[in-house]
Amino acid sequence: MLAGAGSGKTHTLTYRVANLIKKTHIDPSAILCVTFTNKAAKEMRERIAGNLGVEMGLNIYRNPHLPFVSTFHSMGVYFLRQFIDQIGYEKNFVIYDESDARSIVSGIMKEKRIDTKEVPVKYVQFAISRVKNG
Repeated sequence: MLAGAGSGKTHTLTYRVANLIKKTHIDPSAILCVTFTNKAAKEMRERIAGNLGVEMGLNIYRNPHLPFVSTFHSMGVYFLRQFIDQIGYEKNFVIYDESDARSIVSGIMKEKRIDTKEVPVKYVQFAISRVKNG
């Protein structure tokens, strides 16, 4: 759905999802709502729960009476944590943000005595990304 701010996107979507569950008896676990921001996901979750008269509970992903509502990133992490062991990785992985990555690269450069004024950390991060992405 693409529309400007305040045009009723969230209202329309949450109303539609609640009606699919209430009136057509679609199992909430068969519905996936994905958005870009945590704020939007929280608002959608709350509105759907309110429309259905359902308590949200503590674990937002495990309520059988509500659809899966998440951000793209959060959904990806959720599914990785659920199934990553099936491809040989541990479930207790860590995801580094940009600041974490910069600190790690900077620390390695310091350890290897590479002058960050001569070779900027951002340049090394770019080179690593280029190699990773082929």
